[in-house]
Amino acid sequence: MSKQTNVVDDVSEIELAALKRDRERVEALRAELGALAIHLHERERDVIRRIEAGAKVNGSAVVILRRRQSISWLSVVAQELGAETVERIKNVWPIAFWKELQIA
Repeated sequence: MSKQTNVVDDVSEIELAALKRDRERVEALRAELGALAIHLHERERDVIRRIEAGAKVNGSAVVILRRRQSISWLSVVAQELGAETVERIKNVWPIAFWKELQIA
């Protein structure tokens, strides 16, 4: 019966340095992405404000109003308490509205 030996490669200093470098690069990219997202949001808000103020749009873009409301819990309410209760709850439950720039 032959014994099997588990050969494990040593971890080199070069490999550890490469991992550390890649982690630092990922962190830098995350920071860059965060800054870009903030800048994009600010620019979109500015364009929305100008369009709503009556600025002429050279191209195809519209401002749309989005509404977020969880529908999944409403289906449970409808099953348990009926459609009338759903309508009453929908009228008092907080809803999130936001404006979005839609560019064709």
